[in-house]
Amino acid sequence: MIKYILIILGVLCTISFAQAQSQFENASFEEWEPEDENAPAFEPVEWSSLKTSDWDFAAGAAPIVMKRSDDAHTGNYSIYLFNVYNSLIDYVAPGMITNGRVHVDRQLDLEKSTNFTDVNNSKWNTPLAKRPDSIVGWYKCKPSEGDFPTVKVLLHTDSSSMPTTDSSTWIAVAYIELSGTNVDTWTRFSTPFDYYADDIPEYILSTLTSGNGLSAVKDSEAWFDDVKLIYNGTDIPENSADKLNAYFANGELIVKVVDQDLKNVPIKIVDLTGRIIFADKLNQTLENRIRLNLQDGVYIISLSTNKGLLSRKIIVQ
Repeated sequence: MIKYILIILGVLCTISFAQAQSQFENASFEEWEPEDENAPAFEPVEWSSLKTSDWDFAAGAAPIVMKRSDDAHTGNYSIYLFNVYNSLIDYVAPGMITNGRVHVDRQLDLEKSTNFTDVNNSKWNTPLAKRPDSIVGWYKCKPSEGDFPTVKVLLHTDSSSMPTTDSSTWIAVAYIELSGTNVDTWTRFSTPFDYYADDIPEYILSTLTSGNGLSAVKDSEAWFDDVKLIYNGTDIPENSADKLNAYFANGELIVKVVDQDLKNVPIKIVDLTGRIIFADKLNQTLENRIRLNLQDGVYIISLSTNKGLLSRKIIVQ
């Protein structure tokens, strides 16, 4: 009898572990540390913000941009993010939380500061060897005029960061800009992953914000709760090399498809920060020419088909 009980317990533990590896950790923000909620670095377990960045000096000087909130979608708590103006460097720090770690540039070059996965420290990484279809969650917000909260999620191998000029380890990106006006009741958001590699990821890196990055506006607020990955079995892209050819030349993006079913489907172009550069539909021809003013860099083109997402990476230089 004891033998059977142990077997059942072992199976249940295995199932629980497998499920844990297919989702974020503590994405309902119920667990917090340390026990003293008045501590400067009081943060959700498995998540971090500016007060635990990789530079102690910057962490000590950084404003607090997140707190635990009793206003929850489910459970007891949610995460409350808020933008703070720093007069010393004339900069609005957006409220933000990441399941990786914040890197602060030693020269305080804000454009070189990132959120990153530290593969050498389990406190600052979240393993995920899965290919989810989309990310969903619940939010409320009170953005200042011209601002909005964002959700950005990266699936990758090895170490990586957001933003970055090196996308060699990237597998997929999910990005959504939420409402620019007040949302006073808990509202569901959802956005798909754009896949542009066939590999299985090793880690998931995410960032939730109450403001639009370097363009954040003072006093914007956002609440998040119950963030979750969705698996619908449609995440595996078709062979983009066989179906989709795209390149940039003379100020034009040339998109060529070889499948009649790919005509008149939605096309989206994003940069490596997840910002949407262009969104429209392909025309009825097999070759589309789109006039764009693209700076040098790496971009992801994705087509939304009835068979899933078809993506390709292009380099502009």
